[in-house]
Amino acid sequence: MKLTVEQEGIISSNDSGLAIIANPGTAKTTTLVKSAVHLMDKFSSEQFLISSFSRRDTNDLREKVKKELDDKPIPPEMIVTNHSFCHRAIVTAAHEFKIEEASRYLESEKSLKLRICQGMLKSNFISEAIDKVTMGQSDDIDLSILSQEIELWKSKCILPEQVDDERRQQIFHEYELTKRNKRYLDFSDLLLVTNKLFTNHPQLVKYYQNRIKVILLDEMQDANPAWLKVLSHLIPTAEVVRVCGDMDQAIYSFRGAVSDFFTPLNKMRTF
Repeated sequence: MKLTVEQEGIISSNDSGLAIIANPGTAKTTTLVKSAVHLMDKFSSEQFLISSFSRRDTNDLREKVKKELDDKPIPPEMIVTNHSFCHRAIVTAAHEFKIEEASRYLESEKSLKLRICQGMLKSNFISEAIDKVTMGQSDDIDLSILSQEIELWKSKCILPEQVDDERRQQIFHEYELTKRNKRYLDFSDLLLVTNKLFTNHPQLVKYYQNRIKVILLDEMQDANPAWLKVLSHLIPTAEVVRVCGDMDQAIYSFRGAVSDFFTPLNKMRTF
């Protein structure tokens, strides 16, 4: 695909912060990828954080970057999903900084994996919380809908005590308590715990601020407040920030996606 003059200008831009807003099918991801390759003349691959929300989009990013680099190997931590970045950050907090709040969730003392509750295990934890709160009188509660509601609340950084419905508030609280007591995280926790670690442990966030100098974010219309809070610790010290998205294409809106992430950037480009 031949790039437009506007796209070429974005790739070679010297602006520190730039939002790329475009409709689907306009090569905005390709523009972001070519921007990454252009910036590799100045920064090492270890200084990049290139991220998207879904695994599919992240794999697409990785393959496009590799193709531009003639299939040269790139570090696995260079291009990641939002959640996998946070998973790595929690593991780093546990092993490199010996932070107990992080190490309590490791599968084992030396493991590089965290205990993640998902699928049936997550459903069991929520069911356990429902039974405890309702004393078995839960015929009117749809487990699937409640699970989605909890995910939405957490993506918006809403605490159990902030939920309006008293019974759902109690179930949410019991679910969180069950996970913590059993030393499990769900996927939303990856973002929330990382933000908490960055907030409470300056040495950890400093480690990432010193390493990450280029932040390139694709499909940012799908970002949620929990991920934006993580990014808020890293963007101020980055030398280059590029965010790419379409404010009219929020396919993950049910997860609490927001589109006001463009505001802090010093320039905005559309095509």
